[in-house]
Amino acid sequence: MSAVDSAIAEIDGALATLNPQYEGLKDYQRLNLHPDTAAAVQAALQVFDKRVGLLATVRDLLARLVADGHPTLTVQQVTPAVLSDLQDNQATITAALSQFASEPAASLNLSADLPGPK
Repeated sequence: MSAVDSAIAEIDGALATLNPQYEGLKDYQRLNLHPDTAAAVQAALQVFDKRVGLLATVRDLLARLVADGHPTLTVQQVTPAVLSDLQDNQATITAALSQFASEPAASLNLSADLPGPK
């Protein structure tokens, strides 16, 4: 199972866990509650709405990624002339890269005393 498939399964599990809790909050919302209690239930529903919406969006995007062929990418088929041009450019970029080197690390001027007896 790929990481994407695992993520989809994890999201499905989270949604399955949230579903009964969400339904219970909706049931509370229908009751004749004290205004403070109704406000707390409404606030909890907003948190659930946001979380469920985000999970559903991510699940949809992951499913679309899998449908697009993830994890592989299609190798682009090009004419011999285009491939030759790409290879020529690769050669010049490699040649230019040889003109660069990393700067040496800065010296910290560290020193240590001789080890002491145990």
